[in-house]
Amino acid sequence: MRFIKKWSYGCAFSLARQLNENHEKRGVYYYAFQIIIGSAVKAAAMALISLLLGIFKETVAVMAFFISLRVIAGGFHMDTYGKCFAASTAIFLLSGALVKYVGPYLGTVQIAILAAAVFFLGLGAVIKWAPADTPNKPITKLEQIKRLKKMSAGYFLVWLAAIAALLAFDFRMYALAGCVGVLLSIFIISPAGYRFFGAIGEAGNMRKRRKTAN
Repeated sequence: MRFIKKWSYGCAFSLARQLNENHEKRGVYYYAFQIIIGSAVKAAAMALISLLLGIFKETVAVMAFFISLRVIAGGFHMDTYGKCFAASTAIFLLSGALVKYVGPYLGTVQIAILAAAVFFLGLGAVIKWAPADTPNKPITKLEQIKRLKKMSAGYFLVWLAAIAALLAFDFRMYALAGCVGVLLSIFIISPAGYRFFGAIGEAGNMRKRRKTAN
């Protein structure tokens, strides 16, 4: 989104000038401000839309579980903020709606079975594919790869204990959100996830080229 780039550049330019930094440092600040401002805009938009749709708690819960694994295991990244915003907004809102409207029909035993399936599926996925990087942000150091893989595997032990506690105290909605959020995170580190979101990104590029040509 252009306004995010504009605000980020303005903040980076002001900070670099105050600190008397060079052009290279300003580029680092620009990238950092893009992440900060972009994340804030995305969170605000997601909160507003989910509130209007009546799925705020469910959407936030899904996002929390998704992000908790995402930061360790990695996954696909869109090449522009606009594509990332559109794709993540749609996916999280749909996931929040799924948790809200399907959750009441699932009992504790059914969610426990789902959680067990997610645990074994996720453990296998992170052992095989985590940490998942991108060409723009490659992870090449063997020590870092091993550390992130171990952290990803250990995450599922903590996650399973958390889901068991939520079910024990009858917080079924949050337990289901935990399953959905982690499933999304597993998907984006898989080859199928890379192909899926890569196709979405390429479709966006094609539309942009057509508009430019016209």
